Amino acid sequence: MKASSGSVIAGVTIGAVAGTVTYMMTSKKKSAIKTVKKNTGKALKTVGGIMENMSYMCK
Repeated sequence: MKASSGSVIAGVTIGAVAGTVTYMMTSKKKSAIKTVKKNTGKALKTVGGIMENMSYMCK
């Protein structure tokens, strides 16, 4: 479980970063960039909470 959860976290993080960078390169509006950064931060925080809860359940 430990190895697969690390892979999931890495995959989600890489996907979020790649999506954010792509969007920032194609969009010129600062408000849109700020919204994407905010939403990406929320998504990563949620994934971190889920992984923490899963690791707690496995103990």
